[in-house]
Amino acid sequence: MSTSDAGGQSPPLSTAPTAVERTRSSSSDCPVCTSLGVQSDPDYLKKPCHGWPKLADVMVSHPGFQCFPAFRDLNVKSLLYYQAELDGFRKELRALEWDDHKEVNSKLCCSNFEVMLRAKEDQDGPGGEQMKLVNDMRQVLREYSKTFLNIVYQMNSLT
Repeated sequence: MSTSDAGGQSPPLSTAPTAVERTRSSSSDCPVCTSLGVQSDPDYLKKPCHGWPKLADVMVSHPGFQCFPAFRDLNVKSLLYYQAELDGFRKELRALEWDDHKEVNSKLCCSNFEVMLRAKEDQDGPGGEQMKLVNDMRQVLREYSKTFLNIVYQMNSLT
């Protein structure tokens, strides 16, 4: 809830300034607005404000002016971090597979896919830890794949 300085109460709607009134009064303090004559232009709200809004308007009107960095170096670094994280998942998954294979109740995890499908539903049963790890791994793998495809697209668009 917004409060004013006068007693902590919001002003009644009839006396509260509208967005248009606030914009017109605050724009008089801006030297750029003053030099552009915003105060005297009755249609100023139909035009973008100077700065980023105006730049975006120009870029939309003239697509040739659009210039956005691809951040390829950061995408590649991100890809390397994802690879390291996925390599950790691989090692942990292998260890869980062997651990489950050694347990009497979980021996079928490595040879009976139905046991693993049940583990997806009952993560406290045989193979449950594997499935929890696989679900976490899938999220990282999904992000890795998106980043990888983004880099491939960027590289192909350069040629």
